[in-house]
Amino acid sequence: MKKIRFIIAVILILNILLYFPFTAEAAQAVYFDIEKSGNTQGMTFGENDNRIYVLKTSESATVIQLFVNKQLKQQYYLWKEGFNIAKPDHPNGITYYNSYLYVVACENRIFLVKLNSDGTMDHRITCKMIDNNRSTLNKDAVGIASAGNGNFIVRTRNSGGNYSFGLYKFNKTEKVAREDHIFSTSDIADSYDARQDIGYKKDSNGEYVFLVTSKKVVQSDGSKTCHSNRVVKYKLIKSTGGKYTGLTYTKTINLDRPSASYSLFEMEGVDFASSGRMYFAGNERESGGSVDKVRYYY
Repeated sequence: MKKIRFIIAVILILNILLYFPFTAEAAQAVYFDIEKSGNTQGMTFGENDNRIYVLKTSESATVIQLFVNKQLKQQYYLWKEGFNIAKPDHPNGITYYNSYLYVVACENRIFLVKLNSDGTMDHRITCKMIDNNRSTLNKDAVGIASAGNGNFIVRTRNSGGNYSFGLYKFNKTEKVAREDHIFSTSDIADSYDARQDIGYKKDSNGEYVFLVTSKKVVQSDGSKTCHSNRVVKYKLIKSTGGKYTGLTYTKTINLDRPSASYSLFEMEGVDFASSGRMYFAGNERESGGSVDKVRYYY
């Protein structure tokens, strides 16, 4: 009788576990430190998983750092004091495709940086954003992700302060970024107010956009910091003609500071290794020291 009861109990427990799957968030680990000055605004993998590009900005410079096997190999300045080019407003997104980096400037400019065969950065192209009628768009690019085959998903903000997503194609000769069509979502489930860069991933179940969001905390002296972040996963909806028509909420990933010793933990950029593992970068300050990091989640 005891054996029968034991078997029944095991069956009941298995049924419960199968019906109510675990929803605990993934653990995080440090991949490498970014011990250079400036705020970390984003990161992306290059041609392979050994090459990681980190976007950093300060009042005096906007720089892309190339790390090869976790070691800093090159710093390339998109802008710094003395350059004959306007300072980017708030660059907060970077992605890679086919030997170029694509960097948004939080305005109607998207920078393209040509890469050499070893992954080092060579020269910059500045593309303005236009519509299908070749008119200049009154929009700011605030996030970007490569969707492959020369297609890019760009998160934009119009002059009225409204956000949407668009599919963009680039013409390097004409130096333009053309908005082929737009799509949006009214579902901002579980997101925080401060929204950062976006990432893109495709698997056997479909295509997805990952929106990084941060929760700003007002401190006693009136300044702001951040301890918590959420990455909101959306599934891209496509029409029968293959155009993106919208996004549907799929999942929220909570990324809180590792411990109370962190006075700042603000994630800003996201990308995916060839294995599908998520990597993030942002601004960190622990016990008075400020050392930003590239992290991964599993």
